[in-house]
Amino acid sequence: MAYLLFGGSVFLVKNLQMVQKCEAETVVHQGSEAFRRTSKLTSEISTYCRRNALSLIDPSGVLHSVLYVITRKLRFREKFIYDREILILEDGGSVALDWRTGCDRDSSTSKVAIVQHGLCGHSQSSYVRSMVHELERQGFYVVVFIARGCGKLKLTTPETFTASRTADFKAVVQHVQRRCVGREIHSVGFSLGAGLLLAVIVILVTLRVRTRGNDGEEGE
Repeated sequence: MAYLLFGGSVFLVKNLQMVQKCEAETVVHQGSEAFRRTSKLTSEISTYCRRNALSLIDPSGVLHSVLYVITRKLRFREKFIYDREILILEDGGSVALDWRTGCDRDSSTSKVAIVQHGLCGHSQSSYVRSMVHELERQGFYVVVFIARGCGKLKLTTPETFTASRTADFKAVVQHVQRRCVGREIHSVGFSLGAGLLLAVIVILVTLRVRTRGNDGEEGE
């Protein structure tokens, strides 16, 4: 028991030091949009911590992550059923789309969500199944984008999964748009998949900024 208490105390002190270090290293210019958003987020986090007892002993969120991973694996033990579609890209590379079966796939009104897994992930990863479940509960039809060489997908070119190749994601979105005409398309990514999604967003924002500066000339 003594060792447990000592270990818990060390863990708590380390977490508090980590939070203080992060706060000390965060520098945002006052009056900027980033400052406003950071202040709002800090306030929301403080409110959450005051209402959540676990946050008092785990301010860094390590225990939150561990508990969530355990409960998620226990909750989503059964595999989900998908219809896999192989998409051949211009350079000969292969990606896959795992379409959920038994759901509102052919509806003309439900929104579509493209889920991008992380490195070494796939549509049966527990974190992906957890997200698929939640998105379906929110009324989305879900398709999981399987990157090159992942999820038992044969690697047909020397190119592998990377967040720097946005052309793969663009091809997937265009294909989904053709299959789901007139429906809203959203996307969510995890880890390396989130990096890929962020890279796409940066490109789109850059194009929009350039378009505004070209006297009304339209971009993508």
